[in-house]
Amino acid sequence: MKFTNHRYQLTHDRKQNAIRKFVLGRMRDLKPTEVRFTVPKQFDPKRFFNHSRGVMTGTGDYKVVIELDARLMDSLLRRKWHP
Repeated sequence: MKFTNHRYQLTHDRKQNAIRKFVLGRMRDLKPTEVRFTVPKQFDPKRFFNHSRGVMTGTGDYKVVIELDARLMDSLLRRKWHP
């Protein structure tokens, strides 16, 4: 099993008026603009990722059920999973 690292950028999304994560490797057809964004003084990246699992963030508590392939069970059981 191969895990790769992706580069993310925290950016202001004008359509949603929110700071969001974008995967740089998925961006296509980028065009420069004259629009500039100033990071709000109250923005704290540590707090932004405080309740995250890796780069996955959100609000609320959810019960998650994951179905695993038996062939991967041994390697998956050795991983540390979020409680």
